[in-house]
Amino acid sequence: GGEDGLGNEIDVKARWILTKQASLHGAIAFLFGSDIVEQTMEDNGAADPDDSAILYTVGADLRF
Repeated sequence: GGEDGLGNEIDVKARWILTKQASLHGAIAFLFGSDIVEQTMEDNGAADPDDSAILYTVGADLRF
C-alpha cells in the first residue's frame, strides 16, 4: 500500500509525419515498483515478485 501502490511509469512517445494526411505514432511504457503487480504475481505463484515486477507495453498506429 501507500503512495507507491501503483508504482512508477515512464512513457516514450514518437510521431513520424509521413505526408500531410498520414502519420505514424508509436509508444512504449515501463511500469515498475507496483505493489499491485507484485501482489498479483505473488497470488499467481511467483517465487519472488520483487525481482520481476516490471510491465512493458508497446503500441503503434497509423493515422490518415
